[in-house]
Amino acid sequence: MSSRPPPILTQSDTGLSIQSILLKKTIPKKALPTKKKCKFFAYTYKWKKNKLKRNKYSKDDSKDTNFLLHIDDIEKNSNFKIINKGMFGEIYLNDDKVCVKVIEFNNIKKLDYHKNKTSYLLKKTKEIYHENIIKFKNYGYMQCIPHEFKLYIQTEYINGKILVCYFQEINPLLCLKQICEGLHHLQEKYEFIHNDIKSSNIMAIIYSESDLTIKIIDIDGGDSIKNLKKSKEIFGTPLYFSPEKLLLCSSFKKEFNDFFKPNTSFEILHDSEKINYLKKQDIYSIGVILFELIFGINIHIQIGTFVKFPGDIKKFYFTKTKRYNAYDAFIHDDDNKENYEKLKYNLSKYNYSTEKIETL
Repeated sequence: MSSRPPPILTQSDTGLSIQSILLKKTIPKKALPTKKKCKFFAYTYKWKKNKLKRNKYSKDDSKDTNFLLHIDDIEKNSNFKIINKGMFGEIYLNDDKVCVKVIEFNNIKKLDYHKNKTSYLLKKTKEIYHENIIKFKNYGYMQCIPHEFKLYIQTEYINGKILVCYFQEINPLLCLKQICEGLHHLQEKYEFIHNDIKSSNIMAIIYSESDLTIKIIDIDGGDSIKNLKKSKEIFGTPLYFSPEKLLLCSSFKKEFNDFFKPNTSFEILHDSEKINYLKKQDIYSIGVILFELIFGINIHIQIGTFVKFPGDIKKFYFTKTKRYNAYDAFIHDDDNKENYEKLKYNLSKYNYSTEKIETL
């Protein structure tokens, strides 16, 4: 016996056309947007019984949640405005001069790495703060499902300008002294390498011609000496690199080794030698800043490093022009007599003997 065919439905039977029934069955229901689930945490260090202890807060705590409220305001675009943007983050400021740096990451591993660095710097700030290094106050983070991670770093607000704004206007030796004091403290007390010392990462607060305060900023881009000893990566801004750092981070690594035939490499240095090498990289960058303060131009631009680079490695090293170092490039070249006179004039303004130029 054949099976009975199903009854044919008409629009009057169902109130729907056959086409609408078919569409209803074949088109899946649109998935409702899932609500973003986020966790917020904040940290600070406080002294308890002569010991520095880290305190952690969440949104559920009834304790000190001021910093969490600031994070909430930033996320809601309320009360805070962006005052600066960089490659790795944005700086927010509110009317109460609360300054917060926000960095976004695409995975939790990077977030954890930067959280640990920030925690280390915050602890060092509480233990052995130095006036020429930016002060860290709090940090926190937001972790959302599935892939949204943000780090929030609260620092002091510096009511000044970056050093670029003061080229050839600021006392170079007074400025240099404070940069060196801050960097020495960072390297010896914090045991931390900045790795990106440059004039836009140094702020100056000018009170008078002979009175100023220098602040080294953006130190969270560096790392502890302990971690950098194991790293093979090159960080920083090429315009402030030493020559070997510039070449070792480029496609010219083979040519560099073939031409100069170095008898060692960073990887095989002893720990103490690695530490000294890492420190010297930041010190070289200070030398570049000194020339900027005096001449108003970056040394690599002045001597044509990036004009000749890429190109013949011998041209880069200036063997044809007999320029073997920055001093020769600025002072001893006959074509640069104007620079020499400029240097003498700028130094004389600050009672610095021109006979001591070579000691620079």
